Amino acid sequence: VLYAHGEQLRKAKSRFGLVFQSYNLFPHMSVLRNIMDAPLVVQHRPRAEVEETAHALIKKMGLVGNENKVPCQLSGGQQQRASIARALAMGPDILFFDEPTSGLDYRHMKEVAAVLRQLSTEGVTVYVITHDLELLLDCCTDIIHFAQGNIAGQYPMDAGGLSRVCAYFMGSGA
Repeated sequence: VLYAHGEQLRKAKSRFGLVFQSYNLFPHMSVLRNIMDAPLVVQHRPRAEVEETAHALIKKMGLVGNENKVPCQLSGGQQQRASIARALAMGPDILFFDEPTSGLDYRHMKEVAAVLRQLSTEGVTVYVITHDLELLLDCCTDIIHFAQGNIAGQYPMDAGGLSRVCAYFMGSGA
């Protein structure tokens, strides 16, 4: 167990980001304000710097033109990308995604998968918790299979890993 206090805890927490399946965007705030909120409030970064970062993330996530919209005015895929931008605004080294494509159609799942691949190539460690076979096949490089709270398997997404994943999802339970 790691114990940290004050500034040490704040620094440790800022290395990790969480993106939930329910997006966790503030419904009354615009996309821009949702992205800027945490760096301003938690990290106390200068507003001009935070706004510049937010606009860069909006561009990176393909959300240009949606800056002033509130979450209910966005598609599910756009909400998920706004949620990812919100997490990235904190500058984390590691991002955890909980069912990031839950409720998304195939096209929006592909958009999210592309973002996950891009983050990985940029040096962000990405962990995805999912039951979505297409997402696994599209962007995962390694699999950690949990069953009943324990690690049931760990393997790369090579030909053997692909065979195990497909067998599991097709019902034989690898």
